[in-house]
Amino acid sequence: MLFLPKVLDSVLRASEDKTAALDVRRVMRHVGSTVTIITTHDGSQPYGMVATAMMSLSLEPPALAIGINRSASINKPLLERRAFCINILSHYDEDISRRFTKLSGAARFLAGNWRTDDAGLFQDIPYLTTAQAALFCMLDTSTDSGTHRLIVGLIQRAIDNAVDDPLLYCDGTYGQFNKTGLDQPQALDDRLALCRP
Repeated sequence: MLFLPKVLDSVLRASEDKTAALDVRRVMRHVGSTVTIITTHDGSQPYGMVATAMMSLSLEPPALAIGINRSASINKPLLERRAFCINILSHYDEDISRRFTKLSGAARFLAGNWRTDDAGLFQDIPYLTTAQAALFCMLDTSTDSGTHRLIVGLIQRAIDNAVDDPLLYCDGTYGQFNKTGLDQPQALDDRLALCRP
């Protein structure tokens, strides 16, 4: 058994942690995700961010979960307002997503057809009319995990534009969903044959 001085041991562990983090980052780049824009309003200005860390959580009650970097400008206003909207982008909204990642503040909302409610729980919170769907949520719970905050939102209202053409993001690139054409169930041998070169 090899015994290392405590200082060297801690240096090696830190190096292993960095290597593991880089490996995870590389792996996660290859996980395709639907692109969303999360929005809220603090009473004086709108806030928004592009996010792929969103998932359906429950149908009873209707709920979803999102992951937000705690350093994101939307973090504090969303926690204080406790109301937000998840805009699920269609592939036609790619330019709006790109604009959001390059600009900040209210300037992000200058492109696209954004609307707001004039009253109620979601007053002034922007939603994108061209999005595939908009889900209006009230914050249920939140918890910190590393650099991010996991937020569970209870869905209060949904706008469904009945479009099945989500904007996807994978390996630093935008794309769109393509159906396989395999509408009929296939035997396992037939499915495996599709994977062979």
